[in-house]
Amino acid sequence: MATACFTGHRQLNGQYYNRNNPSTEWVMLKNYLNTVLMGLMTQHNCIHTGPATQCNCVNHFISGLAIGVDMLAAECVAHTRTLVKTPIILTGAMPFPSQPSKWPQHSQDHFQYICALCNEVVTVSPDPYHPSKMQIRNEWMVDRSNYVIAIWNGIEKGGTWNCISYTRSAGKPVLWIELNGTQWRNSWI
Repeated sequence: MATACFTGHRQLNGQYYNRNNPSTEWVMLKNYLNTVLMGLMTQHNCIHTGPATQCNCVNHFISGLAIGVDMLAAECVAHTRTLVKTPIILTGAMPFPSQPSKWPQHSQDHFQYICALCNEVVTVSPDPYHPSKMQIRNEWMVDRSNYVIAIWNGIEKGGTWNCISYTRSAGKPVLWIELNGTQWRNSWI
């Protein structure tokens, strides 16, 4: 069995993820990601990176607990794990304890909801806030994962790109999920 973590953007087409009133792009991504996760969780659709007898189905996922893709991905893991017969672990990786303290109240409430979905929440670095702690959290997640699932717009800058670059330098595969016109698609990079 394997572990995968998520990296991705806070916004899609200028819209933040709102679980109570998601934009069309977020709804489409949620449906697509549920399908991708089902494939990664089940042996029938298992991704084999070694001999045919070795199954690398994902039974452990790590979310960085950030607004946007991280929160959506955690919700998708929680939903999809109710459909499979294998226990699936969800870990939340908090970059530092006060991460959500400056967020709007509805985002703080959503954060608490996501943390409740997790089997465990790990605080990677101590307070106070520093921008480097996001990358430290990303590296912590990648170091503990076999795969990285990246919802990425292809622009080579920012936190998602930094996480992908770190993953590739570590020699680990990235499942790139991108919006192509009006359709989501994925490929291994």
